[in-house]
Amino acid sequence: MSGLTHWDVVIVGGGPGGATLAALLARAGWSVAVLEKETFPRYHIGESLIPEVLDVLDESGALSAVDRAGFLRKEGGVFRWGANPEPWTFHFDEARERYRFTYAYQVVRSTFDQILLDHARASGAQVFHQVTAREFFEFLLPGTDQVGGRVLATGSDGEPIEFTARLVVDCSGQAGWLSSRFRLRKYDPFLRNVALFTYFRDATRLEGRDANAIFCEATDRGWFWNIPLHDGTNSVGLVTKAELCPKAGDRTEFYNAALQSSVYTRQMLAKATCVAEQRCIADYSYRPRRLVGPGYLLTGDAGNFIDPIWSTGIMLATTGARLAARAIGESFRSGTNAALLEYETSLQQIVGRYRHFIYFFYHTNASPSNYFWKAYSMVTGAADARDAFIRLVSGRLGV
Repeated sequence: MSGLTHWDVVIVGGGPGGATLAALLARAGWSVAVLEKETFPRYHIGESLIPEVLDVLDESGALSAVDRAGFLRKEGGVFRWGANPEPWTFHFDEARERYRFTYAYQVVRSTFDQILLDHARASGAQVFHQVTAREFFEFLLPGTDQVGGRVLATGSDGEPIEFTARLVVDCSGQAGWLSSRFRLRKYDPFLRNVALFTYFRDATRLEGRDANAIFCEATDRGWFWNIPLHDGTNSVGLVTKAELCPKAGDRTEFYNAALQSSVYTRQMLAKATCVAEQRCIADYSYRPRRLVGPGYLLTGDAGNFIDPIWSTGIMLATTGARLAARAIGESFRSGTNAALLEYETSLQQIVGRYRHFIYFFYHTNASPSNYFWKAYSMVTGAADARDAFIRLVSGRLGV
C-alpha cells in the first residue's frame, strides 16, 4: 500500500469512467487513488463506442494507446427497426459540422478497460486492485468548513484499509456502492429490460464500410445487437422485457426462439458457432435522486443507466468523467461546491435527452425520417433532421 493516507480524490471503481476521471485529475496535478475490487483484465459487456468517446480519450491522453490496440473501426450503424421492413443505415461522417473524429471502435472490454486503467496509473494515479470499498463517512476537512469523505475498505486479505479525501467519487458502475447506501436510485417504470448475450465465431458480416458497424434488429420478443470484434467473434445480445424472459434457469431456449424470429440476425449467424456461455444481466434503466452530496459525487453507471440501444454507456461514463474532472478542479480552487452542482445539472440534462429519445424510439413504429425529425426537435444548431440524428447518436451534444 502507498504511504499516502489522504488524497485529493478517491475514486471507487476502475472502469472507463473511473479510469478516465483518474487520468484527467492526475494530469491536472491532483493526488488520486483508484480503488478497484477486481484484478484487471476482467470481463465486461458493452463493446460498442461512439465518436464522442474518442474526444474524451484524446483529452485524457489515452487515445493513442487505444488506437494501437487493433480494435475494429466503426463508422456507423445499421438498424432494422420501425415501419421500414428493410435495414437502414447511418454514418457518423454525415454530420454537417466537420468533427475531428467521425468514427469510433468496437472494443473488447477486457483489453479496452485495461488500457484506460494502465493509462490512469501512468498519468500519476495510484491504483489499488482487490480493494473493496465498504463504508463511507463524511468528515470536516481540517482547518476548513468543507466536508470531505472517508472510505473504509478491505483488501484481498480481508484486512481493513482507510482512505480519506477532499472528495470521494463513486464510479462503481451498476453495483452502485453509494447509490445503494443512500437509496438514491429510482428505476424507470418503462425501461425494465433484461439482456441475454453470448459470442459467436465465423458470423457473416455486413459488406463494405458497414462491415464493422453495429447491427440492431427489432423482433416480436425484443431486439438484438450484433457487434463484430477484432478477435474474430461477434457479441450478440437480446434485449427483452423483464416480464417476457424466464425468471431463472436456462434461458437458452428463449434466446434461440427469439433468434429464429429475427430475419437478418438469424441469417448472419446461420454458419456461426457459439463460443461462450450465455450470460444474463438486468438491464433496468435508472436515475439518481442526486449525483452530489457531502463529501461525494457519482458518475457513470453508478449514477445513471439508460437502455443500450444507442451505445451510450461508455460515452456517458467518460463524458461524465470529463465534466466531473472540470467541476472538481474548479471546486477545489474556489473552495465552494457551486461547480459540482453545475456538473450535476449538466450531466442530468444530457442523460435526460437520451432517455427522452429512447422513449420515442421504443414507442413509435415509424420510418427513419420520423426518428430524424424527433432528433431535430431536441438538438440545437443542427443543419437539418438527419444532421441532428447523426449528432445525437455520435454523442455530439456540445459538452
